[in-house]
Amino acid sequence: MKYSTRLDTTSRIITSLLIGVCLVLLTVSVFTGREGAVASIVPALILVVIVTVTWSVKPLAYELTADALIIIRPLSRKRVLLADIAEVFPLAADELKGSIRSFGSGGLFGYLGYFASQQQGAYEMWCTDRTSMVMIILKNKKKLVISPVERNEFVLALQQVIQ
Repeated sequence: MKYSTRLDTTSRIITSLLIGVCLVLLTVSVFTGREGAVASIVPALILVVIVTVTWSVKPLAYELTADALIIIRPLSRKRVLLADIAEVFPLAADELKGSIRSFGSGGLFGYLGYFASQQQGAYEMWCTDRTSMVMIILKNKKKLVISPVERNEFVLALQQVIQ
């Protein structure tokens, strides 16, 4: 079964602003003379690369199959075997308060990558909406946070198949 994703308001604002900055910088580089082109095209290209890479790993949906949880992304899929999952439960946004991003995106197309907090420790996050987060704890103690729109249905379905 597939579970959809959606960007929360903060992610929509951050994503829109960064894409807008990219477009402005690219436009300025096209309409300036040779002297100003390098000064505006280099930052624009760097931002375009960051936006493209981040877009390529953002979750589009989460799918539960007979043997795995699959995080569907634009260019790849991340697969977590159901046999490796120890526990799953809904997670409130304040339970990740004070988190530090060690590598990833803190709002551009969602909250993606590696984070750590005093309360939760280290965790991997493939989340687009902080109001519908789910914590998945693997048997090897690694933690994964995702955000299906249908959070309660997802948690119940996953709990049933891992028991």
